[in-house]
Order: sequence, then structure tokens, then C-alpha cells
Amino acid sequence: MKGGTIKSTGGLSDSDADKLGRRLRKSMNGIGTDERVIIEILTKNGCEDRETIADRYKKQFGRDLKDDLKAELGGNFESAVLALCEQNSHHYLAQWCRKAIRGLGTDENTLIEIICGCKRDMVAQVDAAYKYQFRRSLEEDIESEMSGDVKRLMVALLQDGRENDDVGVSPQRSKDLAQELYEAGEGMNSGTDEETFIRIFCTTNYPQLKKTFEEYTKFADNSIENAIEKEFSGDLKEALLTVVLCVKDQNAYFAKVLHDAMKGAGTDDDTLIRILVTRSEIDLEDIKEAFKKAYKKTLAEAVTAETSGDYQKILLAIIK
Repeated sequence: MKGGTIKSTGGLSDSDADKLGRRLRKSMNGIGTDERVIIEILTKNGCEDRETIADRYKKQFGRDLKDDLKAELGGNFESAVLALCEQNSHHYLAQWCRKAIRGLGTDENTLIEIICGCKRDMVAQVDAAYKYQFRRSLEEDIESEMSGDVKRLMVALLQDGRENDDVGVSPQRSKDLAQELYEAGEGMNSGTDEETFIRIFCTTNYPQLKKTFEEYTKFADNSIENAIEKEFSGDLKEALLTVVLCVKDQNAYFAKVLHDAMKGAGTDDDTLIRILVTRSEIDLEDIKEAFKKAYKKTLAEAVTAETSGDYQKILLAIIK
């Protein structure tokens, strides 16, 4: 695993942070804005260091860095800049969960990406950040806004009831779980036992699930993905497929999300920014490799084709 494209030292001195803060203030003072300085500082310093810069900025100038940036910038460039100014990835993802829930309708795709696409430690952090920022329960909000089996899947994932990965993999258990999944889906005379899928998908650790999916192919002479496509529909189908993709290869999953955000007419800029920023210090280097392997072009080439101006420059600076 190569990790992220932005490395955080976590040890930026107050004097260095002061210098960077003064450069940022100068870039926004007077006529026009020096976007080049903003891009350089925000993409060359990790989240912890950016937080130090923002803290020292307020101490030096009595001003909020995010407010100043918001006043100077606009469009997708502003969105990317402000995303980089968030306290950390789980706080930012918690904000996206809130956006997905509030108002008319519910953005199930975003909730599936965050809750089903992230591993248990990140989901737990997002859950805690949601409660801290909004004084609300993410579980209760999902209970009130979603329905059916996909709601139960989401609620189960928020319980952090998945076994630890260091429990190990039992070959016999993989066979038993594969048989359970088959008998709950393709092997049933009629209907589908959704509860069995939810239980196994939400409580079994990733290595054991990965081996289970391999055994399923041998047992059922069909992939688990094809079985889900056949037996399920709607949001539950998408949520289960997301779990499968992440168990098999999380980097390939995020590469697919990025590709889907840029394919066809128009670009899903919200998703593009969200994935690039939140994975920039975790595994974006690995996602870049998965993207090139799957789509025969680099992530930078795809972003260049879909974006322009300072917005393009800051995304490319994140990708490196």
C-alpha cells in the first residue's frame, strides 16, 4: 500500500504556520486573488498542518480562514478549497451525510458510498463526528429518512458489530457462509432472505467475507455480484454490491466511483471532490493505480479532460 498523495507531518511549527498564514492573507488582500498560493499551501500540507495554519491565521489576524476564502472564491474551486480546510475527513463526510439526509428527498447514493464504502473504523468516526457537529444521531436520522431492508443494512453497519480483521479466516466457515448466502438467495424456491445477507455482510470481517465470496463462486457456479444483481433491486442491491466491491478491493471501488463521476455528459463534481479530498491522505496513490489498471488512463488525464481553470489545478495538485 502506497498511501496518500498528501503527507502530513503533524509537526508544523507555529512560526512556519504563521508564515504560511501571512502568505494566504496576502494572496487574498487587495485587488484579485492569488489562487496559485492557496493551491500550493493547501495541497502541500496535510490536514493536521492545515488546521494549525487556520488556528495561527485567526491568532494573527482575528479572522476565520474559511470565511475569508469563501468570500474570495467561487464555484467548484471554492468547494474543493473549503473541503481541504475541514478539520478532518470524517468531519467532512459527516457533513455530507447530513446534506444527504436533510431537505426534500434523501441522497441514498451518497449515504451508501460513505457507510457501505468505508471500513468500520472510518464509519465509526463519521458516526461520532455527525453527533458532535449536529447534536443528532446519524442512526436515528437514517431510521426516519430511509425505509425497508436498505435502512436495516445501514443501521446494522453503524453498530460497529463487524468482527476484527485479526480474528483470522476459517476455510470451513467460508464454505458454510457461502452456502448460507446461496440458500438465502439463488437457492430459495421463491423470494429472498434479505436478513441473512444483512447479517453476514454486516458482522463478518473483511478477510473472511473475501474468502466467502470466493467459495460462493465455487459453490454456486456464479459470482456473488451476479447473485445480488439477480436477487435484489434498488438501493439494497447497490448497497450490497458496494460492500462486495470494497471487500474485494476498496481501491478499485473508489476508482470506479471516480470514473462514474466523470463519465457521460457532465461531471459529478461533489463526488469528485469528496473522494479526492477524503482519500488524499489515506490511499489515493493506490486508487490512482487501480484507476489506471481498470480504465487504461491515468486519473490525472481523466480529471484534466473533465475540468478546467483553478478547479482543475487544485484537483491535479491533490492527485499529484
